[in-house]
Amino acid sequence: MKLTNSVLAESKSARDFGVAQIVSQNSPRILLDRVKPAPFVELGQCVYMATLQVAEYYDVPESTIRQNYSRCGLEFDADGVRKLDGKELQDARDILSLPSKTSKAIVYPPRAVIRMGFILQESAVASRLRTAVLNLIQGVCETFDPQIVEALINGYPVLSPFVSSEALAVSAPLAPHYDAIERHIKSRYPDGGVPGMKKDDIREKLAALSTYTESWKFDTQKELRYSLSSSVCAKYPDLTSRVISITVDGQTKSAVLMFHLSDLLIDERDVEIAIGRQYLKRAKEHFQTDYALLFLVAPFGATPRAEDYIRRDLPEEMKGFVGVMTVKEVASLLVKQAKAERKTNLVKGEIKRNFGELLDYEIPASPLLLMMNC
Repeated sequence: MKLTNSVLAESKSARDFGVAQIVSQNSPRILLDRVKPAPFVELGQCVYMATLQVAEYYDVPESTIRQNYSRCGLEFDADGVRKLDGKELQDARDILSLPSKTSKAIVYPPRAVIRMGFILQESAVASRLRTAVLNLIQGVCETFDPQIVEALINGYPVLSPFVSSEALAVSAPLAPHYDAIERHIKSRYPDGGVPGMKKDDIREKLAALSTYTESWKFDTQKELRYSLSSSVCAKYPDLTSRVISITVDGQTKSAVLMFHLSDLLIDERDVEIAIGRQYLKRAKEHFQTDYALLFLVAPFGATPRAEDYIRRDLPEEMKGFVGVMTVKEVASLLVKQAKAERKTNLVKGEIKRNFGELLDYEIPASPLLLMMNC
């Protein structure tokens, strides 16, 4: 059965499967809080919402919640819904802000509140919850929202050259001529594209340069592990930023930036590996963020095949979350961000002395110039 919004609303078995998947993969309460702050209160060892709070969470009349409970009561009872009366009700009345004349109350634990969101059809909040649940179950990132781009630019203006209205940028200065000059590039830059520096050297230099920023300090030790077999694990990505905050549609969201390095140019194989290793999904789960963004980084950008893959062949749910940058662009971005955060001029001599090779290596204007200099 393929899960969709309508299937969740119509099928008990689909709802059972959805709730079970959320409980096994994530905290139901955390998921609810990501969609909208959820007003749970503690009763004993668990947390609950009363009927009124569930209605307020989903922005629907209280009568709608009661009707759905009446219609699907066995499902909700299996999720741990409780009916309070007598002393239990008396003890919980103030905690739940119940009217003094209330003789009984129904309270919903997080998994039951999620099930209610599966059933409700006239609630924008429920719709957002179902989308988040389906994305989590299907193992994908949230559908890209152009507002994320706007939020990134508003919060971090130095990113504006690297995003557009629809996606992260694909920088490919030599891509149209790559096939013709591949041999010349490799012979001229045997270390990987930045003179005298291999990929590991570039990673360490970029991590060091990032310490000049407050929010984007790159960590080379935050490892997301990709299991290749029972005994072999690959570590990735090369660089991960601190979790940053952005404001999307009036709400504060969290994001993490990842940078994965390659030699010379990003090829379509690099993109395929990034997709196969589920960088975006794993990063969101590991860092508990709303969004994860991945920049593939190489000294000269991307090949035509990689550019086509990202622009046209990337899975729909990942479009907008993957881009390409050159090493020089990443280094320049860090310098600009450091200046923006510190609101003072960095010591140019210090930057030049320690990181000049990242900022000053040549990207030829044409393949002819490159071949003439080889």
